[in-house]
Order: sequence, then structure tokens, then C-alpha cells
Amino acid sequence: MTERASSANPPHYRWNYGIHVLDGGLYMASQAVLNANAVLTTAIAAFAGPDWLISLMPSLMLLGLYGAPLFSAHWIDRLPRFLPLLIVTGFFQRLPILVVGLALIHYGDRPTLLCAAIACGHLFAGICSGIGLPAWQQMFSRMIPARRRSSVFAYRYLIGSCLGLAGAWLVKRTLDTHPGPTGYGLLHFWAFGVLCLSLAAFACLRETPGERPPAHLHLSLLASLRAMPGLVNRYPQYGLYLSMSAVANGAFLLAPFLTIHCQQSLGWPKSQVGSLLLALTAGGVVGNLLSGRLGDRWGGKRVAVLGQTALAVTAVVVFFTNTPTVCWLAQFGLGFVTGTSPVGTGTLLLEIVPTERRSTALAVASLVQVASLLTCSALSTWCWRHGGIVPIGIGVLIASLLTLGALSRIREPRHLDVAVSVA
Repeated sequence: MTERASSANPPHYRWNYGIHVLDGGLYMASQAVLNANAVLTTAIAAFAGPDWLISLMPSLMLLGLYGAPLFSAHWIDRLPRFLPLLIVTGFFQRLPILVVGLALIHYGDRPTLLCAAIACGHLFAGICSGIGLPAWQQMFSRMIPARRRSSVFAYRYLIGSCLGLAGAWLVKRTLDTHPGPTGYGLLHFWAFGVLCLSLAAFACLRETPGERPPAHLHLSLLASLRAMPGLVNRYPQYGLYLSMSAVANGAFLLAPFLTIHCQQSLGWPKSQVGSLLLALTAGGVVGNLLSGRLGDRWGGKRVAVLGQTALAVTAVVVFFTNTPTVCWLAQFGLGFVTGTSPVGTGTLLLEIVPTERRSTALAVASLVQVASLLTCSALSTWCWRHGGIVPIGIGVLIASLLTLGALSRIREPRHLDVAVSVA
């Protein structure tokens, strides 16, 4: 059955709530300094990277994050404790950021190598994180009751966004004083330092071991995957979530080229990315403030609906990005979407996913995300080459409307009688 909200607090609830917020906030702050929608895309463009790689950058780390769980979920279900595994994978997740920074500093005269280093480093970081993703989702579900998960997600993003306002200034200052590879390398060093603080905070979580599943429930990877169609049939709301999430990544059509388009249409230099990043971050702050309270009170579905509605509006604004004000509004709208949609879909997934074969079910949901992100990247590249921002905006609008239609068929799991829903 799917998970029911409980009035009882798990052991060490308040401590773990605060640590999850602190760890996530620091992690999100590092991502603000290396914002994939603005900083990494413009870095690849500055090094004359191909359009297809630019379109991949906003989703490249996520591809690793969502692809790796398929190969680890079947044995993660057997673990009574998840924290030791997550500390190890967290260390190897952070290491590539340092390596990329060193490559940018020492090989600034080799742009092809730099493009490869940035892409491979962030992909590898995502893979290392993805290996432990089902473990983190399971541990998070044990530590934080369903009624408070939206606020944890939102506060994590909020702290990251607030620190990201300083990060936007840091990006502009760094690229002004150290233009080119050196500046991007220094940004990676800053991000690595914040990531180390995040890992130190994460290690302070207090995990209560769970019961080890019976040996007869241990399945191989192939056996776990063969069990998935039956699981979808038994839990139709989970199947509806998978279909919704397949079209819910319209923001990744827009993210790769919006900042580049704004710079080109306004004639701004690449160092001005900090100004656009500031609007993007401010949108994230507002989205976080709304989504945390709304999600805790009403559940993840309404937050997801809010995010997709904002995405549809942003898609319309994109058609008129020929002045600084409209460009800032478009960036603000994209930031608002990235501040609400992950909170809504993340909360909804943890409440709607079946407890049966939970890690594998979460991994399958991640696999759907991989297919969706790759499709968005390919479509974004094609649209940019054959018409620029206008066909991208049309695609974003269609994707958001399709997602809203799919969300209308999903019932908010927090308001369901679980026994009836799975009968």
C-alpha cells in the first residue's frame, strides 16, 4: 500500500529535521554557485562547446542521479541502515567538482578538454549521488513524517536560494575579475568548499536502524524489474505518477538556452550572467516560501500544479524577451518553477510510491526521469537550431499543459483512505 501520513514523530525527529534542512541548504547553495541553467551552460558556450552539450548541461547531473538507482535499488532494500553508504557515496559525489576546478585552472588553453571535463565531472557526480538515491529516499521517509516533508524540501531550497543570492554576486565578481577558465575554476572551488560543509552536516544525522527484510524477499536486478508491471497494475496511482512525470520536465526545454538567449538579445557580455542569475535565484526564493507552507498543509499535488502553472506563464513571457525587464521576469519565472516543482513532485512521489519493493519502485520512477530528460535535451537542441527561443517556448507550454492534465487524474494521497484505494 502507499504511505499514510502519521501523527507520530520518528525518533530524533527534530534533530534530523534540522540537519536535513541544513545539509540540503548548503548543497543547494553550491548548486547556485554552479547553476546548471546559467553558469554551466554559458561556460560550455564560452569554450565553443556544441549546442547538444549546452542543452544537456542543466540535466546532465540529474541523468546520473536518476539513472544509477536502477542498478543499486535491488540491494539497497536489504540494508538495515543507510547512512554509512550515503556518506561514502557523498564523498565520491563531491570529489569530481574539485577535479573539474583543477582542470579549469591548469588547462585553460584547451577548450575541448575543458568542455569534456565539465560534462564528465558533473555526470560522474550525479552517478555517485544516484547510487545512494533510493537509500536517501528511504532514510528520509523514516526520519521525517509525511506531513512535514514539503517544508523540509522547501527550506532546503530556500536556504540554498538565499545563499544563492550571495552566490550570484560571487559569480559576477569572480567572472569580472577572472574571466574565462580561471573564473569558472574558482567557482568550482567555492562550490566544493560548500559541499564539504554539507557532507559534514549530513554525517550528523541520527539514524535508527530498520528491520532487515526477510531473505526470501531479496531479488536480483532482473527479477525486481520483472516485478514492476505487476506493481504498477496493483497501484494505479503510482502508474499515473509515472505517466505524469514523463512530461513534467518542460523547464529543461527552456533552461539550457534561456540565459544565452537573454544575453544575445540584450547584447550583454558573459560576465553579466550574475545579473540574470540573481533574478533566477530570487524566483527560487519566492517559490520555496510558497511551496513549503502549501505542501505541508495540502500535500505535494497542489505544489506541483502551482509549479506547472507558473511554467506555462513563463513560456508565454519568453516570447517577448527583448528588454532587460522581460528577461529578468523570464528568469524569475524559471527560478520560481525550479523552486516549486521539485518540492511538489518530490513530496508526491514519497507519498504515492508503494511500500512494496519501495527502492525498486523509486528507481523505476527515476528511470522515467532519465528518458524524459534525454528527450527534453534532444528537443531543446533541435528547437534552438531551427528557430531559437520561440519553438522552445511553444514546447514548454505544451509540456506544462500536458502535465497539468495528468496531475488532474492523480488523487492527493494524503487525503485518501489507503485501505480503500488499494482494495
